[in-house]
Amino acid sequence: MNRLGIFCFFNKEGKVNEYVKVLLNEMVRYFSKLYIVCNGKVSDEGRETLKKYSEFIYERDNVGFDAGAYKYAFTKLITEEDLKNYDAVLIFNDTFYGPFKPINYIFEEMESRNCDIWGLTAYNKFESKNRPYHIQSFFVEFMQSVISSGSFIDFWKGLDINFNDFFDCVNNYEMKMTSYFEAHGYSVDSFITNNIEGSMYLEYPYEIFVENNCPIIKKKCFTIIKNYPRYAVLDLLKLLEYVSNKYGECDWMYDDILRTYDIIKLKNSMQLNIVCTEISDYSENNISIYCSDENDLCKFENLGFTDIYSEEKSFIDRIELDDDIALVFSPLENKAVTKEMKDIIFDSIVKNKKYVADLCKKFNEHAYIGCILPRAIAYDCFNVFENEYISYGCFWIRKNILKAILKSGKKLSEIVLMRGNMLALEVQKYGGYTYTAESITSLNTNNAVNERMWREMLFHLRENFEFTMLEEIIEKLHADKLHRRRIKNIIKHKFYRMD
Repeated sequence: MNRLGIFCFFNKEGKVNEYVKVLLNEMVRYFSKLYIVCNGKVSDEGRETLKKYSEFIYERDNVGFDAGAYKYAFTKLITEEDLKNYDAVLIFNDTFYGPFKPINYIFEEMESRNCDIWGLTAYNKFESKNRPYHIQSFFVEFMQSVISSGSFIDFWKGLDINFNDFFDCVNNYEMKMTSYFEAHGYSVDSFITNNIEGSMYLEYPYEIFVENNCPIIKKKCFTIIKNYPRYAVLDLLKLLEYVSNKYGECDWMYDDILRTYDIIKLKNSMQLNIVCTEISDYSENNISIYCSDENDLCKFENLGFTDIYSEEKSFIDRIELDDDIALVFSPLENKAVTKEMKDIIFDSIVKNKKYVADLCKKFNEHAYIGCILPRAIAYDCFNVFENEYISYGCFWIRKNILKAILKSGKKLSEIVLMRGNMLALEVQKYGGYTYTAESITSLNTNNAVNERMWREMLFHLRENFEFTMLEEIIEKLHADKLHRRRIKNIIKHKFYRMD
């Protein structure tokens, strides 16, 4: 097929990251000609990379999102006469990861359906949100019957691209594009067809990829938005595990995710938590431990650890010798951290040599893990509500990342006192994800306490606000800031400590 491609590229720094190369390596084979429209700048190095895929590279002001890029292409670069020479035009952008395998079968399938316009996915009619069915615009093909008509160019010429934000773009471009062409008598279809309301790629990424054989992951899956469905998080986790097992670690994807999104949001969307067990193949290979408390020091010695340091300078000198992993264990001394909580922290982060072996295994198997903190303790529930990460002054960390943080001017004592979220952001700066870890024992303890805590909390919320249903509480929380403050105070005073 004689197909024209229009690719919209955007990167704040103008860099062409590895995932874009993966995308273009697959897509370029389907085009007779490819135009690349860059929203904003592209670096010199990035331009050289893009030249491998096309000689037609254009930069424009970043106005109108991808809609602005396509309007630019169809009104400034390509004439109506040019379009008549092609069997189809495909517009696509860089808002997804993949394809993870060749997609020639998708083009073959959609050709066999004889539709005029098609996309990979569609947004099905959502009655409660008053949103109509429409093709999602990150990947859309227009067949010759459409592009040879005057209505195609008229659509782009008449499109107002001065959108207020992303949602305004969806409402006034993506939705209207489908309705416009349907009103002009063209048939519209999507590769994935189902009757599920809403945005399938956000809510069912596993089903899209595996069951519907559409090998992409939309980048928006890694962001948490208001009212984001909880089951979507589980579906994304299932998909990431599937992708890792079938296609390897996909460092190009994990690197871009880390560069693009706040690690605090990723903690929720990717559920960066691991449950460790005890395994027998333990090796004390280059594990260095910093422990400032004498009692805790004895614990490590009794467990058989040897590379232990109680002085900052000695520890810092030691980690300069290799780039393996280190444990910083200096539990914070305050009223909120009880002895019972300290025991749970130790159980989550150390426990014994066989448990540490499993932690080391996680670091070895996943190069993108930079730091592991203990899972937040349910007893410390007010802290849990305030922070995605809580360090308690105890964490495993890759030595190269710790050295980089130290070289930035921070002292070890300052790093120990960092709030968990701040430490996770520091680790992110140097290319690492921060996970939380817990043992089976601490998992069971947390589950039991969480169940009790939520039951008690709902009881007191209902008692204070005369609500009978959880949905009413949630609705009131969204609507009333005063209620949010009152509920926060109830949580703080009634649940900060649970004996």
